[in-house]
Amino acid sequence: MKKFEQIIVVGFSRVATECIRKLKDFFKQDVTFYEFKPGCNKTGLDEFLKNKKDSFIVSANNFYIFKQQHILNNIIINYHNSILPSHKGSNPNIWSIYENDKKSGITWHFVDNNIDTGAVILQKEITIDSYTTALSLLIAQNKLAIESFSECLSILCEANFDQSKFVSFDKNYGITRKREELPNNGILDISESKEKIFRFLRAMDCGFLSNVKKPIIKVFDSFREVKYYEIHENYLVLQLDGDLKIKLDFKRSKDV
Repeated sequence: MKKFEQIIVVGFSRVATECIRKLKDFFKQDVTFYEFKPGCNKTGLDEFLKNKKDSFIVSANNFYIFKQQHILNNIIINYHNSILPSHKGSNPNIWSIYENDKKSGITWHFVDNNIDTGAVILQKEITIDSYTTALSLLIAQNKLAIESFSECLSILCEANFDQSKFVSFDKNYGITRKREELPNNGILDISESKEKIFRFLRAMDCGFLSNVKKPIIKVFDSFREVKYYEIHENYLVLQLDGDLKIKLDFKRSKDV
């Protein structure tokens, strides 16, 4: 098996901690963990990685963008929660639902000089149904990333961690989205069809612990945050901030 100077995990959440456990079992050596969450100052991680060479780095739920010197001097792989090349960048679980994808999944891939464009190591699919939310999809994706990580390591080992043995896709395919980009700028448009309204609400349903802002709706001359929603056959109930509840009837339909 290929030997590395260091084995490092960069990221946060249970995906990162489970990767550490599996790496220790696989390589039978210590693993260094650098916790990097949204909002963290990247200066410390810049300094930590500056002189790293001949290391194996796993990026798991990580928002740090590796520099060219890190990529040239080390082998870096990343977990991305979509079937690449679809939905590169941030919030792929949100966009998969909003764009009415029938399936999503996860990708383990090499890191290159662009965002989510490196050669694919392993992909697994997840079916999206009409009740899947961004939160439930993310939970399923993270679970699948953990379950598939040992298989990913075995595939890499068989290839002696040689990136040239793996297939890359067209780097110009699709859109790479930033963290602040949200469907319809996060605004619920009640003039849309029931199906598209439902997709929007499910896509923006990221859970209380998410850094994604709650959807908003314009009520008279101000925007109110949607705290909770109920979709019924012919009407929609929205619980807004300020204890305001409104009911909207679906009186007409439009093309989705």
